[in-house]
Amino acid sequence: MQVQYQRFKVNDKIISIEAELNKANGIHFVLLQDVQDVVPDAVRFEIEGKSVRFLSDDFGKRIEPLRVAWYGDVVMDIVLGAVVPSPLPTTPPTPIDAPPVKKDFPLTNWSLIYKPHPRYHHLSAKAVPPPEDDWREYLQQQAIRVAILVVASTLTILLNQTVYGQLRYADFPGVIYWHVVYIALFVLSIVWFLMLVVLVVEVVWYLVRTPLATKRSMYQRLFDF
Repeated sequence: MQVQYQRFKVNDKIISIEAELNKANGIHFVLLQDVQDVVPDAVRFEIEGKSVRFLSDDFGKRIEPLRVAWYGDVVMDIVLGAVVPSPLPTTPPTPIDAPPVKKDFPLTNWSLIYKPHPRYHHLSAKAVPPPEDDWREYLQQQAIRVAILVVASTLTILLNQTVYGQLRYADFPGVIYWHVVYIALFVLSIVWFLMLVVLVVEVVWYLVRTPLATKRSMYQRLFDF
């Protein structure tokens, strides 16, 4: 396999740094650390006065260690600067000095029948579950909750029909009791239905916000027990 090099310019001097190959996608890249081994003060790169961005993942987070794409025969300019060392870990603030924490509430907050998975309790546009999480376990648990809600809704509707039959032939004051029971079961069936709708919407929203590469792996491994 032919070794690829990226040329860099610093102080009118041209240096060549060997590019590494990402075997997963076949893309070459150059590590900032490899350049700093030759030019310790290198902090970033430019091409014709335009800054070259470091590579990032599907979530826009820079890949560590920092790297830039391989640009073939293009000569990159090295921008020098003071390399700031990583700060040492500090003692966390005491509760008195700690800043207020903004809480993110889950999409829904129902009880035992429908409790969001702890790994995916907040499915907003800014909180997408990372692909390394156990999405298969999440989907299986959501499917079980959907089945429970469907069974509960069906039983409630059947019971409500039975109460309605008793209501038709009940005499006063028994008719008042069956009226109350009928209304309570009707409201409960509506609650089951709304919980089911929100649960399905949450699962669909999770699938929509999942990156394409994770979806492909998901569909391939969903039934791989």
